[in-house]
Amino acid sequence: MMLLHGYVPNKFGVGVIVPILKDKNGDQTSLDNYRPVTLSPTISKIFESVLLMKYGNYLYSDDRQFGFKKTMGCRNAIFAVRNVINYFNERGSNVFMASLDASKAFDRVNHFKLYVSLMKRNIPMVFLNVVINWYSKMNVIVRWNNSLSAMMRVRSGVRQGGVLSPYLFNVYADVFINNIVTSSVGCHIGHTCMACLMYADDMLLISASLAGLQELMNECVRTSNEICLKFNEKKSHCIIIGPHQHTYVANVVLDGTPLMWANSIKYLGIDLIAGSSFDVDLDQVRRKFFMSTNSILKHCSGVSEPIKLYLCESYCLPVLSYALESLQLGTTVIRKLNVYWNSVYRKIFSYKPWESVRDVMKCLGKKNLEFIYYERKLCFLHSMLLSDNDVIRCIMSGYVYSSEYIELCKKCELSAQENVSNIKRSLYEKFCGT
Repeated sequence: MMLLHGYVPNKFGVGVIVPILKDKNGDQTSLDNYRPVTLSPTISKIFESVLLMKYGNYLYSDDRQFGFKKTMGCRNAIFAVRNVINYFNERGSNVFMASLDASKAFDRVNHFKLYVSLMKRNIPMVFLNVVINWYSKMNVIVRWNNSLSAMMRVRSGVRQGGVLSPYLFNVYADVFINNIVTSSVGCHIGHTCMACLMYADDMLLISASLAGLQELMNECVRTSNEICLKFNEKKSHCIIIGPHQHTYVANVVLDGTPLMWANSIKYLGIDLIAGSSFDVDLDQVRRKFFMSTNSILKHCSGVSEPIKLYLCESYCLPVLSYALESLQLGTTVIRKLNVYWNSVYRKIFSYKPWESVRDVMKCLGKKNLEFIYYERKLCFLHSMLLSDNDVIRCIMSGYVYSSEYIELCKKCELSAQENVSNIKRSLYEKFCGT
């Protein structure tokens, strides 16, 4: 009946905003130190899921957009960026990149321009009427402790927490990629444009020349003015990676503001470092890993060893192994990461720093980080080979014949053989008794 009449109940448009403190040690009276989280009615989310099942095929987005897709994620975007950089570096060219931050992009979506974007997809009118009616009823109230504010009208932005919101935003922001592809500026591999890679509202511009990067930024500014978005110059950064990255270059300009060249940029949770080739800062990963490990073990003094290990595997190991399969790590780096993970076993089972924990892992049926890395990377590359994404397929063409892939298969086989070796009797007696 809602689809037939293009109408949703008024309560579907009401959201309750709960301000969440970002930094407990920061200024608690500052508005910028709070993150608003909107709670929506559960029944409205169920209805959105039904709409997505029926009309999801109209809410497609370009293959250069990796966010909010079932088969894509952060590691796929990082893998694409790494291979584009390596492709041009291996041919003696620098890569000029700009990480642009759209200021409150989800909250700045113009509803009328969103409706126009949907109509250009020839989306069924029953779906469009429901969306228009729904967004005309968007209201929010703020909950602070047990008090509620007055009702406020929301005139822009997609519904926070809505099931359809990510897909609608992708449709809205698709114009960025379309305009850049049409301009034929920036990095290309074959006939595939790699000049703009997006993950939700995180945009990365890639060019093999400084003039090309400036033209890409100018195109983004023109597009942002067209769809009522704005870039945050303070959070937007540029970086150079390549064999000639020490050469002096002029600053690029974003909407009249010069952007300085940075030594590193943060992209999807990893720190890309300016240098002669693609590299990431793993020191930040090490610090976060040991902070999380020490925090858990500090509050688990009276807990049994298996529970401690389970908590560390659930909350600390993902910090250490985040997106590793999308990177090309050397043997020395992998062994360092393996040492970091082994130190957790030493702390839990009271081993000395010079004692090996290999037998403990075998006794418990656990794998070391080196094996986990090779296993995950092999599975990840296999899934990439089967991907129907045009950008990924362009990158993976001929990848199975590369030295990296062949070496990876050999290392996986050797690591698996080592992992199934026999358990020492002394270890069994130490932990299980005679």
